[in-house]
Amino acid sequence: PEGLLSGCDCVVHLADIVAGVEFTFNNEYYIFQNNLRINTNVFSAAVTAEVPHIIYVGTACSYPKEKQMNPNGVNLFKEDDVMPAEPESGYGWSKLIGEYECRLSCRGSKTRWSIARLHNVYGPGVSLDTKEDAGDSIFDPEGLGRA
Repeated sequence: PEGLLSGCDCVVHLADIVAGVEFTFNNEYYIFQNNLRINTNVFSAAVTAEVPHIIYVGTACSYPKEKQMNPNGVNLFKEDDVMPAEPESGYGWSKLIGEYECRLSCRGSKTRWSIARLHNVYGPGVSLDTKEDAGDSIFDPEGLGRA
């Protein structure tokens, strides 16, 4: 809706469809398609309202699959490691395309952008069950960030 973000100083775009590993891989098109819609709506509203700054939260799932499979369990990435692009899921692709759309939507506008790529953020209320939860919640159930 027009005017929804009027007067905002910054939009922190955390919205997306994400779930446990099993759901993510069994519903890739659903996740991909809906995340693209969410991004387009958020970026369009922010730029239309001339919000000064958008912070888009991406994911390390955007990095190529082989770079995510470190046998020592520690993955250290540089920004440039994301290319050549080959995320392992529709979720990773949707988030990588979201980064591009964020930059593109701000081009030629008054809106500046920042991107943070997070990986397996864990906080209170997040299950470690990979079938039910992705471990991406950075807020507790009351919405008070503590992680």
